[in-house]
Amino acid sequence: NREVCSAPVDLTLKVHPVNDAPTVAVAHEGLHLPYNYTQNTDAVRVLRDVTVNDVDHSSISSATIRIVNAKNGDALTADVSGNPGVNLEFDPETGTLVLVGDASESAYADMLSSVAYRSAAHRPRLGTRGLRVEVKDAKNMPSEDTSVLSSITVLSAPGFFEDAVTQRIEACPPGSYQTEEHKPACIKCEAGKFGDVSVGVDKSSHCVQCPVG
Repeated sequence: NREVCSAPVDLTLKVHPVNDAPTVAVAHEGLHLPYNYTQNTDAVRVLRDVTVNDVDHSSISSATIRIVNAKNGDALTADVSGNPGVNLEFDPETGTLVLVGDASESAYADMLSSVAYRSAAHRPRLGTRGLRVEVKDAKNMPSEDTSVLSSITVLSAPGFFEDAVTQRIEACPPGSYQTEEHKPACIKCEAGKFGDVSVGVDKSSHCVQCPVG
């Protein structure tokens, strides 16, 4: 039997490209690397070694960094000085920092790696804050915001203590002091001594001998 073959036929295939979402990650992702911030000190970087990738585009249009469990006074900032086309804005009501403007993946990785946290509150609330990050590609396709990439805990400074009742950092009351950070209570002056208001409550010399009589 002879095989019978049909004549060649030209086919046209239409390929519809799919825009894949960009990705953002940190070197310690999954470990929830914690950072500590001591009240009344300079801002602390909270995202390090960030990588941003997009298989479809060479640029990123924006990034959003959100504080999970944000408290009054919490603030985020970032260094965008090397990218004049990128603007940043922080919303204290939602604890969200937004970077907007086209820049390369590596430029956004550097800007995200510079994100720093501080608390401007006089009596910061206790508790650990998480950080979620989302980036958008050139077509505004967002990355998946599913994991906390970092976390930071606010600690009391010398002269203050972490009050478990009010869940705030409080100043040492009169007649007491604290020379260390991250302490649950202040140290009361011993019998026969009183607190000298002219000496800081972050020094043991705050307690002075009562005058005779």
